[in-house]
Amino acid sequence: LDPATRAPVTLLELGLTAATGKVIVGCPEGFYRKGNVEIVCQRAGIPVLGSFEAFVEAVRSRIGERRRLPTVDERERR
Repeated sequence: LDPATRAPVTLLELGLTAATGKVIVGCPEGFYRKGNVEIVCQRAGIPVLGSFEAFVEAVRSRIGERRRLPTVDERERR
């Protein structure tokens, strides 16, 4: 969840899918509903990752892919 956005659809999707056990959440400081996201995630046993790097590592670990995902700098250049 990007602090520069409101992400209402993403928040709805989090609420709908939190209980599935298939969700990984990245929510850095500054996101306007971070407290709400943390409550939903706490209830569902989902860790809230505070950086893009931590989010990428969690995704890599979850799906077991070995291919290299872009860094933050590479994403910003696109």
